[in-house]
Amino acid sequence: MGSRIIREPVEEALRLIEEAEKQNIILRLLGGVAVNMHTEKEPEVFKRDYSDIDLVVDQDSGPKVAKFLKQMGYEPNISFNTYNGHERQLYYDLENQRQMDIFVGDFRMCHYIPLKNRLLVEPYTIPRAELLLTKIQIVEMNYKDIIDLSALMLNNEVTEDDSAVSYLQIADLCSNDWGLYKTFSLNVDKLVETLPKLKLEDEDMDIVVSRFRHLVNKVEKAPKKLKWKMRSMVGEKVPWYELPEEVQR
Repeated sequence: MGSRIIREPVEEALRLIEEAEKQNIILRLLGGVAVNMHTEKEPEVFKRDYSDIDLVVDQDSGPKVAKFLKQMGYEPNISFNTYNGHERQLYYDLENQRQMDIFVGDFRMCHYIPLKNRLLVEPYTIPRAELLLTKIQIVEMNYKDIIDLSALMLNNEVTEDDSAVSYLQIADLCSNDWGLYKTFSLNVDKLVETLPKLKLEDEDMDIVVSRFRHLVNKVEKAPKKLKWKMRSMVGEKVPWYELPEEVQR
């Protein structure tokens, strides 16, 4: 097994996923590199560098991933992993000055996105519905997040099933979690307001906006669960999200 890390992030992610599979470890991409893998049409404004690689590992393989990544050439953040390793682990590609975030079983940042039963839907990334949610759940979205969300929506239709961005999956998760729903709604509004600044072609911008509006419509119409209704009564009186700390090497 080769441990030479590839500088190009998409190729490196593919190397890791394929090598992990040989050891019965399920790894799937999320984040910007995952969006890039689902991007065929890439206007100039969407092109960006990737300073990290984000992956999720299945719960059973969480304890094995440290040995695997050492074999693949990565250095662990020992203190962070000791305290947080059951949910999240950090590793470093020292040669290319790149950080790797490993989520174990599920995704927890500003909001919780369950993934453990969805890791085999796609061969290399998490399902596109959850990929969108892991981006749009960021309360303090930055320019790169908006680019990634716009690229994902430009290149992938909103569909009923997992062949693209499944509105059923997004609506189901948002209808059970008022906090996630609230952040989703606020960030769609923010994204649509920001889109003109990206200076996309009119046709591309229309596609992104119409797909987001279609998705919002599906989420709004979905029946809300009791848990959602109870939390909605509290509203914005208490925070509905977490603000995870950025961990630096």
